[in-house]
Amino acid sequence: MKPVVDECLGPFIGPAMGLNRQITFKQGLLVTGEISGNVTVRGILTVSETGKVRADISAMKVVVLGMVKGNITAQVGVEIGVTGRLTGNIYAPAICIRPGGIFNGRCDMGGKEGAQNEEIKRHHTAVSSKSAYLQPVAGSA
Repeated sequence: MKPVVDECLGPFIGPAMGLNRQITFKQGLLVTGEISGNVTVRGILTVSETGKVRADISAMKVVVLGMVKGNITAQVGVEIGVTGRLTGNIYAPAICIRPGGIFNGRCDMGGKEGAQNEEIKRHHTAVSSKSAYLQPVAGSA
């Protein structure tokens, strides 16, 4: 029987794994182990609570629940969860930092490498209206 995580999330870097190179994925990626180098993901990159990434990242969307040291370029947005720690710059049209999340760096919401493209804006609007992504946290207003 295939692991559920493999079927649902696609490729992942497990806790016992570590990569030190430039890697590219054509779909989403879940990181529960360690990566250093450069990472390009055409889908959603999720760094779990146990994940550690020391790399520049380029992805459609990045969710940081673990530790990231490096710059992030995202076409849709970046979300830093309550356990997330990001040290580096963000180039994305939208960011969300949950209470408890830590961000040390600069943010350019004008985007980089075409993040202001009309198709990406339409996708961002659809994602924002269909999920809790970028919605206010109850009691934070």
